[in-house]
Amino acid sequence: MVYEEAYASWCLADSPKMAQRYDESILGMVRRDRNHPSVVIWGLLNETPDGPVFRHAVALLPALRKLDDTRMVMLNSGRWDQQSGSIAGLEVWRNLDRVDPCVTRNATDHVIKALGITWQPGQLSFHPGRDGEYAVVRWTAPVDDQVQLEARFTSIAERATTDVHVLHNDAALFDGLINVGQGGPEAKYAGRVAVKVGDTIDCVVGYGNGNYGADSTSLDVRIKTASGKTYSASDDFSSKQNPNGPWSYGQLSPGPRPRPATFVLFKEGRRETSVGTLSNPGSAVWEDVLSDTHPYQRVPHTADIVRTLRTLHGNGLPVFLSEYGIGSAIDLLRVVRHYEQLGKTEVEDAQLYRAWRDQFLADYQRWRLDEAFDRPEDFFAQSIARMAGQRLLGLNAIRSNPNVVGHSMTGTVDQGMTAEGLWTTFRELKPGTMDAVFEGFAPLRLCLFAEPVNIYRKTPVRLEAVLANEDALLPGDYPVRLEVLGPNQTRVFQHTLALSIADPRGRPEPPMVLPLFAQDVVIDGPPGKYRFLATFERGAAAAGGEAEFYVSDPTEMPLVEAEVVLWGEDKGLARWLAEHGIRTRPFAAAPAGREVILVSSAPQAPGDEGAWAELVRRIGRGSTAIFLSPGVFAKKDQPTGWLPLVNKGTLLGLPSWLYHKDDWNKRHPIFDGLPAPGVMDYTIYREVIPDIAFFGQDPPAEAVCGGINASQGYSSGLMVAVYHLGAGRFVVNTLRIRENLGPNPVAERLLRNLLRYAARDAAKPMADLPAGFEQQLKAMGFTGP
Repeated sequence: MVYEEAYASWCLADSPKMAQRYDESILGMVRRDRNHPSVVIWGLLNETPDGPVFRHAVALLPALRKLDDTRMVMLNSGRWDQQSGSIAGLEVWRNLDRVDPCVTRNATDHVIKALGITWQPGQLSFHPGRDGEYAVVRWTAPVDDQVQLEARFTSIAERATTDVHVLHNDAALFDGLINVGQGGPEAKYAGRVAVKVGDTIDCVVGYGNGNYGADSTSLDVRIKTASGKTYSASDDFSSKQNPNGPWSYGQLSPGPRPRPATFVLFKEGRRETSVGTLSNPGSAVWEDVLSDTHPYQRVPHTADIVRTLRTLHGNGLPVFLSEYGIGSAIDLLRVVRHYEQLGKTEVEDAQLYRAWRDQFLADYQRWRLDEAFDRPEDFFAQSIARMAGQRLLGLNAIRSNPNVVGHSMTGTVDQGMTAEGLWTTFRELKPGTMDAVFEGFAPLRLCLFAEPVNIYRKTPVRLEAVLANEDALLPGDYPVRLEVLGPNQTRVFQHTLALSIADPRGRPEPPMVLPLFAQDVVIDGPPGKYRFLATFERGAAAAGGEAEFYVSDPTEMPLVEAEVVLWGEDKGLARWLAEHGIRTRPFAAAPAGREVILVSSAPQAPGDEGAWAELVRRIGRGSTAIFLSPGVFAKKDQPTGWLPLVNKGTLLGLPSWLYHKDDWNKRHPIFDGLPAPGVMDYTIYREVIPDIAFFGQDPPAEAVCGGINASQGYSSGLMVAVYHLGAGRFVVNTLRIRENLGPNPVAERLLRNLLRYAARDAAKPMADLPAGFEQQLKAMGFTGP
């Protein structure tokens, strides 16, 4: 079944020709494809915020229904128009063909926040037009009079940048600026004006700095006559008639100054209401019967993310996931070979892929990734294999959510120079991924969850089993066996339950999601991998039925015998080390020998160049420093300003969602007792995998762990690296070790490994600083004593 969108459905910008181009694209698609029976849904927009394009699409439904009233129509996949809030309750005057210029008023008794704008109850505002049109609220004098005029203009957008004016007929009474030049967020005028019947008082807003976006400016204008009658633009506002008594709402033509003679009334007055997500076959209106969302999540999926997917809701409406998925790396080596095989090496796509491949191969050589992979091709093969596991985990969570009634998967094919698909640009299936999707969408599926996925022995794990049943089972009773098996087939838990399936013809209709089991189970077994399994003993051929977790024995953690010197204050870290039998002392002058120095997220007081210079000298004489948290290097606006290197580079955020990096590690003492080398396991390492990496520094002595994004574009960086400095060395790290100390055995193992690795030269005598070390310090930016 096909859910079809046109080219204009995504990223179309506003322009004078927008409406024409949009209509041609959408209605042309319908005319072309309406006789294809595989097309079941027309999509008008994708991920489009509220604005001119969205409003035009909303109004297009009647024209589309004249061409086809037999299919469902989805308005805006993902409903990005609702992300910044709803404007339901606003009264509006504007032109028929555009959202702005306009005059608006909050007609509710509550604050409306949307589009980066905040309307207080009863507040009137106006907004200039895209092409420089001025928005105007006009008062026309009903009689000759002497009036007291007060007008206040205020930015109610995040930062409106407008010019504001008060005009009596064609004469300027006041000119001001909002957040432009010397103007602040508010401008005021007050004065007495002699008016004759038919005279006009215009309050005007223009687009100030030439950029009309986000220029909503509130207007509080009051006109008091000599007889004591008060006219209030806000209190008197009506969206039903224009003119409205002495008030009228319209626009002035663009120009260097507002010209009242060009005034034109707005033609459309309305009160905004919420717009529904879809129009069912035969319907001519937008129906608010479904919640439409794109719940992309961080990769790897942690316990909190799985819980989010399992509990997504639509505030009482069923939920349709019109996009969700997890990609892989583009196999840059293979795709380049395909272009070579076709003899098309110079086409634009081939050149781009080749440039990304060359960046990857440069990283492969620079970081000696032959110590992690037998060949460069293996990096991409492991990335694609890992994608399958994450997709299956996400589908498990979605299938176990009773609120979700549909899922349109991202994506079927790699497109747009990305790797979001189940098959590649050259239509090759990604190994394992199609199997995972087939399993994940099985009509009858046992969805199992075990959290946390890394636990200590003799602590509990939460085991949950949910059955996704799309009327696949006949009415009756079914026995289901639950068990947990560990290393050497050690069975640590077993339970059988009875499942009753009601007649699907009954009322109320049986649910498609049936919770079967939820219990905390203490695991007292040998360390290693455990499988939580569920099996129908008869009558049902369900897919799924497995989840994995890992158990660590705290008594088997490697000992740290060296004393650890703490540089900087982290009371929580010091307490954890003491509780785990690791000796520590604070950083002090005149060390007796080489030291193991542990640095957390805060520098040693006073945190200035002198403090850093002393630490770097200590390293230069043979000590090893472990920088546990990259935040310690921040110096003003430089994230690596205190990094003890001449070429400091920076910290780079690597993508970690649909398009994501792949994290790798090497066989190294820092990863002793943990899976390595290769692409890092998403179950074991998921909590400690970071989203940032060191980038742009010179190659280290040892590149231990890093991340490579070949999913969308190319970017990369190091997460654990060892640098030599004089007779010593230091380790930089972005793995989330400090954040996970306590509940996570992997974090503990990594910290212990780091400390043991740092201690291997601790027995050697201190060395003298090498010649030229002070000049090296200055080159690093450390000029302290």
